[in-house]
Amino acid sequence: MSKEHTLKFSRIILTEDEDELEQVCTGLSNGINFLLDFTWSGTETALEIANDINIPYIHVDISIAPFLIFLDAYLDSRNSTDVLVVFDRDDYVDQALYFWIDSTRMRMVLSESFTERTAKRIEQIRPIPNSFAIIGTMENVTKLYLQAQQQGIVNLPDRWNLVLTNFQTQPFNKTILAVDPVSLLSMKDDLCCQLMQHDFCQCPDKLAIEDYFIYWTALVFDKILYTASQEEWDFKGTPQCNASRYPDETVERFREVLERIVDDNEKVMRKDGYTVRLNIQGEVEKSYNGQTQVVANYRNGKLTVESDKEIESIKPFYRIGITHALPWSYKEKDPVTGEYYWTGYCADFAQKISEVLGFDFEFVEPQTGTFGEKVNGTWNGVVGDLARGDTDLAITAIIMTADREEVIDFVAPYYEQTGISIVMRKPVRKTSLFKFMTVLKLEVWLSIVAALVVTGFMVWFLDKYSPYSARNNHKAYPYPCRMWKELTLNASTDDTRYRVWDYPIREQYGHILLAINDSNPVENASEGFRLVDEHLDADFAFIHDSSEIKYEISRNCNFTEVGDVFAEKPFAVAVQQGSHLQDDLSKVILDLQKDRFFEQLQAKYWNHSAKGDCPSTDDNEGITLESLGGVFIATLFGLALAMITLAGEVIYYKRKGKKEKEASQTEFTKNFPSKIQPFKFPKGDYPPELDKFNISKTITIGTTFKPVNLKEKMKKDMENVNISHISLYPKARNRITRVD
Repeated sequence: MSKEHTLKFSRIILTEDEDELEQVCTGLSNGINFLLDFTWSGTETALEIANDINIPYIHVDISIAPFLIFLDAYLDSRNSTDVLVVFDRDDYVDQALYFWIDSTRMRMVLSESFTERTAKRIEQIRPIPNSFAIIGTMENVTKLYLQAQQQGIVNLPDRWNLVLTNFQTQPFNKTILAVDPVSLLSMKDDLCCQLMQHDFCQCPDKLAIEDYFIYWTALVFDKILYTASQEEWDFKGTPQCNASRYPDETVERFREVLERIVDDNEKVMRKDGYTVRLNIQGEVEKSYNGQTQVVANYRNGKLTVESDKEIESIKPFYRIGITHALPWSYKEKDPVTGEYYWTGYCADFAQKISEVLGFDFEFVEPQTGTFGEKVNGTWNGVVGDLARGDTDLAITAIIMTADREEVIDFVAPYYEQTGISIVMRKPVRKTSLFKFMTVLKLEVWLSIVAALVVTGFMVWFLDKYSPYSARNNHKAYPYPCRMWKELTLNASTDDTRYRVWDYPIREQYGHILLAINDSNPVENASEGFRLVDEHLDADFAFIHDSSEIKYEISRNCNFTEVGDVFAEKPFAVAVQQGSHLQDDLSKVILDLQKDRFFEQLQAKYWNHSAKGDCPSTDDNEGITLESLGGVFIATLFGLALAMITLAGEVIYYKRKGKKEKEASQTEFTKNFPSKIQPFKFPKGDYPPELDKFNISKTITIGTTFKPVNLKEKMKKDMENVNISHISLYPKARNRITRVD
């Protein structure tokens, strides 16, 4: 070969309609010494032909591949297994697909703006990608990320990566990094100066990196051609498919020279096998405590973490199905942010599993249904979401049944047992001053009053109209005989007996079902507990899940559980059929059982702290101070009634006596003569004068003086009195009162 050389290019354009082998062979027949492949991923046919005829071959990569390699290196450092990539140009999509065709990383590619339709498509991706990336110019990347924020897609900003394909001729809006902890991957300005062959430079706007790299590639092959002419490489003849080939020494020398020249320009390009591509010098920036800092540098295909920085690995992300079921899972309002969050037994259980297995999660509430029912052959609720793949696992109060096992898998062992129980309201014991009267019902008290009234009326009737009564026969009943008193000891006892109503529910299940249908079943558990609390007379029973009933009883002093739990079934964690999480979850549950973790949760959500504040409702406590006041009130009322009756009797008999006296005087005056002679004093001094100094002390009244002997007088008077003696004894059985 002559020492003077010229570099000429002959293009071979491959089309899908024709055979690639024929097209390459036709191009080689025009006399070609080097085969440069500018396709995005390299042509395997051209490489095979080059190896067959021993012609120098090199693939020049001018695609988006260097930036994809940069992104892959960073994702590998974060242990990310898949990524969703958004490009600002449509041709980048094809370039990326050709580059990733032999890759093992799972990727999804989009090339459109974040509209409402795109946001909906991203939200429906299952499983959710571990990482998200936007690749494009600084202006387009900023625009796309703000659109994603507006559409509510950036729920996990730590997993988002912004890759800039141009140099930062203007400062990037790093307030995005300060607000959201996204990762910014960009090229250093030193690469721009190297491409422009300046030690110090200012990159122009819209620098054509591809054009500069092609220019550098041409310089490299010019040097190779210069070396070949100086060393007089053997390029004799025209290579043809299956006909002639260059010597092996020529091809080996070509590869050595190419390797040396690329190493000399390592700041601009790098060689990977048969491929020569742009050697990106980049850096990764991330926000720490509101400030943007460089956490890693990328050079020669390797990512180096800064000495004082650390790149956190991306944890797996799972969607956990959950629904409302007290106290297993329910929502509470955050007093600071005002947002609702899930809490409860299952929420704490899911948080503990995520800490042990090292994954992030979000709770997903089903749009239709609750736990899951089959409607027209399709499952809804938590079971339906899990069967369709909308969720990865379900940790809620879901009961393991044979029908559900047909579409999902349950993880053994089970972490809790549940069943059906009955709750009723404790009857309201009203505090009354007349509690002592509640011993008998109203009709009994009315019967007693009626008996007393009738008895009193009969006594009065007989006493007034019977000829043998004391009123009508005074001689037979003198006053002392009519005085009597009865004294009895109150020996009554308060024997209270309790009867336990044992409802044979297992034997009469059908009758109970009919009774439930007749009593109009409630729509939800909240309504059922409300109705129980409103029935103060304890005449409403609510049949529901035993665990929720126990929780409500621990919070409400008015509730009580009736009978034992029946129809017990296990609670279990549910996963998709054939899920890889099943074995890991089973091991974690066993470890938590060994550590008594579930007992701690039971103590937290089923404690009995509210019962300590509940008032005592024991019927055996007797009459309290509050209820004892009625006895005194009744006594005072009886005393007042007796005084009023006494006053009435006094007034009545006083007026009656006055009238009788007036009537007797009137009857007495009828016997007086019509004319009464006036009284005339006798002759002499009247009244006679008394001798004050000669008064007889032996005569008081009459002619003789007789002192009064009270004892003899009372004895003499009592001889003519008939007295009945009454013996008083305590009330007892088989004893007859004797009256002498």
